[in-house]
Amino acid sequence: DEQEIASLQEEVENLNSQITDLQRDIEGSRTREAELLGFTEKLTSKNAQLQSESNSLQAQLDRLNSSSRELHSKLEETERSLSEM
Repeated sequence: DEQEIASLQEEVENLNSQITDLQRDIEGSRTREAELLGFTEKLTSKNAQLQSESNSLQAQLDRLNSSSRELHSKLEETERSLSEM
């Protein structure tokens, strides 16, 4: 009986030790999850900022291309006028 009690107590201690280890693992996982969530939020924010900048630059490029076409057209017109003189 005493041997069985000692064996059961040892098993309980081992199980308690495993529970403690698992609780530490869970806490570590929660900490890591929080860190990853923060990192994901930063990436999402940065991505939105970069997308906004990209859209702004694309609009600027479109305006510059339009201006370039207009100037090129005026240049051709001016060259034609000069060649006709």
